[in-house]
Amino acid sequence: MSLALRTAALALLAATASAPAWAFSFTSSSYTTSATATAEGLTDSLADSSATTPLPLQTLANAAGLQDFANATAVAEEGLLTATTYADSLAAAASAEAQVRFVGSFADGGRLRFSFDFGSDASASGGSTSGLLTVLITSSLNGSSNTLLSRSIATTGSQSFEFTLAAGSVSTLDLQLLSNAATTGLGQSAQHFAQAGFAVAAVPEPGIWALMALGLAGLAWRVRRPSGASAA
Repeated sequence: MSLALRTAALALLAATASAPAWAFSFTSSSYTTSATATAEGLTDSLADSSATTPLPLQTLANAAGLQDFANATAVAEEGLLTATTYADSLAAAASAEAQVRFVGSFADGGRLRFSFDFGSDASASGGSTSGLLTVLITSSLNGSSNTLLSRSIATTGSQSFEFTLAAGSVSTLDLQLLSNAATTGLGQSAQHFAQAGFAVAAVPEPGIWALMALGLAGLAWRVRRPSGASAA
């Protein structure tokens, strides 16, 4: 391929690949963490927010009696939520709950891809555990609100969703991660771990990819055309 054609190909790739319909960014976002632990009538409950504390956030609650113990930890990092709970009983009941939440808003329209990976692990001996990730994406335009995605997820794995947002709309992503562990009596223990990573990105419109394919096909034809050939 000649230098001129190589230059043209690079210019075409740069023009199409770097020109999504819009550039995604959150106009506002916040993380919050909360943790509660209860054992033998003692309760420790704490909360934190990225509005007052820089990331990463880590909230830890402990409740310890003479024979029972509970612990809850909630951690928020950029694009990552983690919750861990533990309860152990020799006499009475103990429980722990950790919650991590992200709320982000974004404006304008275009094609959007939301992806997340949810992981959960638990062990219990007579006690109980649970973990849940809730996802809510809403969009508002001219006073009318629309729910684009609403999910309560307890099964581990990765998922991805795409949406087309109307120009001028204002949308919100709300993620909540919850972990629970509880025991009710003699010799019981329970431990739970939950984590969710997420990402949001703009998606180039299909027409942009079509334009790039058409341009590259034309360049390929030009290269293969015999040097002495002329148009009919």
